[in-house]
Amino acid sequence: MSDLKDLITSLSITAAGLARSPAGRRQLVKLIGIQVKLGLRSKPVQRYLQLARYMARLSVRGALLYVVVKYFVYRLFLHPANKLPGPAPGLFPFLGHFRQILAKDAGVVHREWANKYGPVYRYFAGGNNPSIMVAEPELVKQILTNNEFDFVKPPETKHFLTSVLGQGLLVAEGQAHRHQRKMLNPAFGPSVLHDMVPLMIRPTQQLIRQWHQLLRQGPADLVVSQGLGHLMLEIIGIAGFGTEFDAIRDPQHHPITRAYTDLFSGDKPMVAMLSMLFPWVGKVPFPRIKQVRRDVDLLRQSTQDLVLQAAKRTDIHEKNDLLALMIRQVDDDSGRKLSVKELQDQCLTFLAAGHETTSVAVSWCLHTLAHHPEIQDALRKEVSQVLSNMTPDNDQVASFPTFEDINHLSLLNNVCKETLRFTPPVPLTHRIAIKDFELQGNVYPKGTRVVISPMVSHFDKRQWGDDVDEFKPSRWDKAPANIISPYVYLPFLAGGRQCIGYRFALLEFKVVLALLIKNFKFTTTPGFQVRKGMQVSLRPLPNMTLHVESLF
Repeated sequence: MSDLKDLITSLSITAAGLARSPAGRRQLVKLIGIQVKLGLRSKPVQRYLQLARYMARLSVRGALLYVVVKYFVYRLFLHPANKLPGPAPGLFPFLGHFRQILAKDAGVVHREWANKYGPVYRYFAGGNNPSIMVAEPELVKQILTNNEFDFVKPPETKHFLTSVLGQGLLVAEGQAHRHQRKMLNPAFGPSVLHDMVPLMIRPTQQLIRQWHQLLRQGPADLVVSQGLGHLMLEIIGIAGFGTEFDAIRDPQHHPITRAYTDLFSGDKPMVAMLSMLFPWVGKVPFPRIKQVRRDVDLLRQSTQDLVLQAAKRTDIHEKNDLLALMIRQVDDDSGRKLSVKELQDQCLTFLAAGHETTSVAVSWCLHTLAHHPEIQDALRKEVSQVLSNMTPDNDQVASFPTFEDINHLSLLNNVCKETLRFTPPVPLTHRIAIKDFELQGNVYPKGTRVVISPMVSHFDKRQWGDDVDEFKPSRWDKAPANIISPYVYLPFLAGGRQCIGYRFALLEFKVVLALLIKNFKFTTTPGFQVRKGMQVSLRPLPNMTLHVESLF
């Protein structure tokens, strides 16, 4: 035994000496190489290598065959959705009709296909995934109401939204969504809105004073969508969380406005679409993607701080902002309140959805009114009757219009409705079936994707008449618009997934629009070209710029 130990020790010393010597290391490498070559020449090893090479080739061929069969043969030809009419497959592998859709304004290509193939047709999304566009009211009702729980957000959409909004109401599915909605409904009831009007007017007055200051030398071009984004953040901060963000005076002051200003500063449609289609894009270490991750982390921390600070307020039971109402809410069945994490996720949802969609809607409304000066003048005449006692410097509640005053303005109501038809803030809604389903007598397998588009339904001549391409607020005073199906007019979706804050958003839209139209005249900026961006919302690209004249 001692001889064996001595041999091992000697060999170890020799090996250590060789490793320390450059010449020794070269000799050692040569020796190992010789041994490897001798081993490879032996028949058993050669047979194993041949088998390994054969299995590798077989695996590669199998993988290629799988990709070809699944992504090309099955999806492009054998999937049951291909029984429907629709455009021919695109020429570029895996892109489907991605390039055609992005080549024009959001919704334009979908509308062209609907006119050509009818209200139910098939087209191909990313990965050649067949998607069924549904614009038939009864079928939309089947998806959104009758079989609501059988259709959920696609995984990539849910991943994208969860990364920004957490597990809030917009992301939750099934029973989780039903429970959250039940808990949150009281915070969005009609009675709550009456107290919200002054909370919406004061920040709007602040923006008006800022714009008047910018226009003191005369009419000028203003980036109105940027100012509106800051305004909506300030309104949601005050009315939603009882907190002033100071977003209008200084967008960099509060971390929440700082993060949102950066997030919505300039992503192109392609970037947003790729992030939704391919979640791994968000992990690529590009500078912009790193900044987005920092912004999202900042939003999460800031909303958590909002919730914790609100929970400590001694007057929480006297406040009527949305966060205070959510904190006080108790589940009748379990007696449980919303946790800090649940409240945080709802705050993230209301912050993003509550400011982005409304600022987009008002931006497009002002753009459209700039192209229809006669409607703008008529609207200004109507709102001025209710706002006659209001000046930009007047923040006295006694002079503010009431909830009833705002809602009794018929042309204002019609302009807002028609804007939401003409340029719906959310152009597309995607769903994926979690079980086999039947549509118009055809059976489609689990995993089939369906698309509902207000940009298609809102321009269906069968439902609206031949003047559907006109911006015409008066259409809402008579049929068919005043009796239109809720599964045709879909600015806030419908059924169990209808936007819980739609009453709040409509009131905010009316208040802001009325005050802006009273104080300013909006006309088009020569040479300015704007597109309807295919993103989560119908954002103007670039930011909406209008020629603005102060009327004071």
